[in-house]
Amino acid sequence: MQFHPTGTDPTTEAFLVCRNTRWNLLVLLAVFWAIPLVWWWFEVRWIAYACVVLALLLTGPMLGSWRKRGRAENWVLALLPDALWVNLRDCEYHGAEPGLTVVSIPYDEVLAAYKSVHRYKTPDSDGDVSHRDVYLDLQISSPQREQLRGALQQERQLSGPRRKYLGGLVTVGAKNLKQQPVDFVGDDLLRIKFTVGNYGLRPRVKHVLAELRRYTTVREEVDQSTKDWEKLSDAEFNTFLRKLVLDGKDIRAIDLLRRRTGKSTVEAREFVDEIRRQVQ
Repeated sequence: MQFHPTGTDPTTEAFLVCRNTRWNLLVLLAVFWAIPLVWWWFEVRWIAYACVVLALLLTGPMLGSWRKRGRAENWVLALLPDALWVNLRDCEYHGAEPGLTVVSIPYDEVLAAYKSVHRYKTPDSDGDVSHRDVYLDLQISSPQREQLRGALQQERQLSGPRRKYLGGLVTVGAKNLKQQPVDFVGDDLLRIKFTVGNYGLRPRVKHVLAELRRYTTVREEVDQSTKDWEKLSDAEFNTFLRKLVLDGKDIRAIDLLRRRTGKSTVEAREFVDEIRRQVQ
């Protein structure tokens, strides 16, 4: 395993590259702008105006994300003939302080690869919402595993650049990097997020595994389900909460904490931030 500086781009020599899709952002933005038109049609003008304000607030950040995902930095996994490469930093944070955020792993250090699926539900105002998160799990045997874990932990402590929207009228302050395309789980598992939260990598996992069969063992899919959050023990709930935080689902985690413990929104957010700081 070797670590490379931020900005290292192996994709020109790769035979398969996984990137975060961006066209779904435009579809979602179109939906946000269609909603006020619907309310205007039904002559509920005050709701229409409120929806327009919301759409205006979301347009800048979403178009910004769309542009970033069109850059060369938008890659997570690249397969080359001699090694697989992983980008530890989300392209949304390309302006953060550079570091050793690109990793190349020879295939002889990848013991196995498999698809992992996690199904669970979270509460919503209209009932429970079902989720299905999809990962590519890589079992790694490299002696640099702890260095990789440390690099991911260091990334979580960094702050992204300040951002300006609406022609500079709105400035969003620097925040910790809350989205990471990969995690290190347990002693030897490198987990790549394929369909999780804001990630929708393409090509899909099955295409990646089809290529990896030439280089390593491909195991059967692992399917995990988390039972009703209200029935989880405290230890199980904390594990579930940690997973949500690692996947960048802070809003879901905060809502669960408020419902489970009665914490205020501010207290729940502080608790979530503390989880992120303590994650190893």
